Amino acid sequence: MPVVQIDYEGKEFSDSAMQELCTALRVMVSEVVNLEPSETVVYARKYQITAGTSPIEIYVNAGAGVITDDATKLRITDTLIEKLKAYKAEHDLTMPFSLSIIKMDWKCSFDI
Repeated sequence: MPVVQIDYEGKEFSDSAMQELCTALRVMVSEVVNLEPSETVVYARKYQITAGTSPIEIYVNAGAGVITDDATKLRITDTLIEKLKAYKAEHDLTMPFSLSIIKMDWKCSFDI
């Protein structure tokens, strides 16, 4: 289950624009890793204090079942970059985005 974390500059994005991006990223990541959107979680947090950050930082965290090797990580990265570029163009966004793909060694338990 990929977990997407978005950290962003509140003055650059409205809540509704960020909700739209969260929904779009959920679909994008799900498509790239061949999972249903229900298996991808996305959340966003506004920066409280910043120094030298991008207006939007996107972290895609996924386990070894999704990111099986370096070639897969590169494919996921390249495909998401293209999808994000298209999203930015479609929504007339010019500010830079940062994207990090992180392979996690984790065990998750739900509905405890």
